[in-house]
Amino acid sequence: MATNYKYTVCTRCFTYNQKQYILDALNGFVMQEISFPVVSVIVDDASTDGEQEVILDFFNENFDTHNSEVAYKEDADYGTIYYAQHRGNKNCFFAIVLLKENHYSQKKSKLLYITRWQDNAKYIALCEGDDYWTDSLKLQKQIAFLEMNPNCCMAACSAYWKDESGSLTEKVVSNVERELSTEEVILGGGGYLSTCTLVMRGSLARVVPKWRAIANVGDYPLQIQGTLYGTLHYLPDIMVVYRWKHKGSWTNKYLGEDLQMTYLHRKAEVEWMTELDRATHHLFQKAIYGHLRPYYPVLYRKKMVSTREYLHSVLLVGGYADYRSFLKNFVKHLIHYNTE
Repeated sequence: MATNYKYTVCTRCFTYNQKQYILDALNGFVMQEISFPVVSVIVDDASTDGEQEVILDFFNENFDTHNSEVAYKEDADYGTIYYAQHRGNKNCFFAIVLLKENHYSQKKSKLLYITRWQDNAKYIALCEGDDYWTDSLKLQKQIAFLEMNPNCCMAACSAYWKDESGSLTEKVVSNVERELSTEEVILGGGGYLSTCTLVMRGSLARVVPKWRAIANVGDYPLQIQGTLYGTLHYLPDIMVVYRWKHKGSWTNKYLGEDLQMTYLHRKAEVEWMTELDRATHHLFQKAIYGHLRPYYPVLYRKKMVSTREYLHSVLLVGGYADYRSFLKNFVKHLIHYNTE
């Protein structure tokens, strides 16, 4: 029996200390030309830079907060919730959750706070607070394809990557509209598809296999799951801007100057992808270890993977240079071990 959803799409937007960027994201949501109801859930993780005030000002200026049939404000122990319909775009709804305490620092999930809207939506779109949509037909295009193709689990598109200087780089996976294979998504890594391009079926997000549950990131394993549970459709249209390498960004924190953070991130990636390999009965083993291959030498030198793990990767996907590198690192390991 078909489920009657209140919303066709729930757009999920988590944000923290992105005062200077958040208006771009909010404007990208309300500019969507859509023939179906969309609720954008903006969760601010107790920002300290004044971002919550910026969000509320935008909300009060653009949404019908006085319509008691739709709008409401709710105080909860974890924060304050605001909900209303846009004054002009009647298919656009905002649900704002302003948290009292920073959940990221406490390693607490924020997903529980958005279930009332996410579980009432057929599809889920993703866009972090520092990214934004530039095409007013983004959702309409992606949802139209998903509606016509029930075997498709996820839709993505091309993007501009914008660095701190404002320079734009085109990130185009394919120049033609097509399905992306599991192997190419795995080999592409976390930056292959920009998170703010993704729209998926709600049923996909609600199924969390072990390898995704233990993952240290959310978007990359979700993309892989989209190819495993159905198809992942790619539109070559550039419809979003993904910010990277700016202050406070994920890329700057985990793949920036703090090498220890980078090592820990790579180690965690090895762990969940090894579980992915087991869960998929090694069907994509070459792609998985082909992606992980550059990580093993440095992780081995940092004593974050064992000799057995390192050798296993070399035997699976290594070339002559990888064998030489392994032997060199192994000899150094033995010398260091025997002199301790």
